[in-house]
Amino acid sequence: MLAYAAQGRTDEGTAPGGAHIRTFLVQFDEGADNILAAINGIHAISPDSDAFIEALKSDAATMKSVMSIMLGKDNVSSEMINKANGLISARPYLTALFF
Repeated sequence: MLAYAAQGRTDEGTAPGGAHIRTFLVQFDEGADNILAAINGIHAISPDSDAFIEALKSDAATMKSVMSIMLGKDNVSSEMINKANGLISARPYLTALFF
């Protein structure tokens, strides 16, 4: 998404050699579904883990709604992706997944 945002595309491009951002967004959305399913299967690791898990669920739901909004558009521009990358919820979601 960072590379696409930096390209300055006004049209997502569907021809061979196009950006294929929509394919990536679909894959991200499907991955988020799988992650949510896995999160819902986690039982408390420690007494303090419940708050972390609930925050991760909330961030995941926000990112799923962002993907849904973008996939609902006829065209996904670099600017739209750049704005999504800058959302305050994107960084904690990805960071929490790595944690």
